Amino acid sequence: MSDSTKVVTEIVCEHGAVHLCLYLITQKIRDEKDNMVVGFDRECSLVDTEDGRVEPRVVLIKLFSCVGCVLTRLNHKSGHVCPSLLNFFMMKDIVFVGVHVNEDVRMLKENYGVVVRNVVELSELAAYGLQKPRLFAYGARDLARDVLKLGLEQRPQKVAWMSWTEEFLTAEQIECVTIEAYVAYKTGKKLLSS
Repeated sequence: MSDSTKVVTEIVCEHGAVHLCLYLITQKIRDEKDNMVVGFDRECSLVDTEDGRVEPRVVLIKLFSCVGCVLTRLNHKSGHVCPSLLNFFMMKDIVFVGVHVNEDVRMLKENYGVVVRNVVELSELAAYGLQKPRLFAYGARDLARDVLKLGLEQRPQKVAWMSWTEEFLTAEQIECVTIEAYVAYKTGKKLLSS
């Protein structure tokens, strides 16, 4: 990361792997009671629907906690979501933080019926808390530059145009989404503690 933090990123899609990762995160979070924050974001891709339309669907969930980063692939064709992920999002003790996260939550509910129980919108929290209305419009990287004073570059255009439905993500994609989940986590921790 740009602040020299070493991060472990796991990419999971099989139910057993998702369950194990979320179980480990939950155990670690509960051990560190003052660290109940999870950075949350998603990636979308345009996908063909059953009725022949093309529409954006959530295909990747990014979660960052004190354990590291978990990237969870969603099966947009079946619409089925791992029960462990559903349960994780419903945990009352975990605070899911993100930038423009309300849109992420809305899309997850529309696409998969997933409900995220405890969400904090970081752009609102920063704008009100720091009394800087312009922060409402900031993305994750811009907000982290302002709040955390991190020297982050913008998301590379090349990554912005890549497909997130391919079988394998590129190293560039993985790095990009890990950074975004990390800065959501760090920004959320800082804003919630002040």
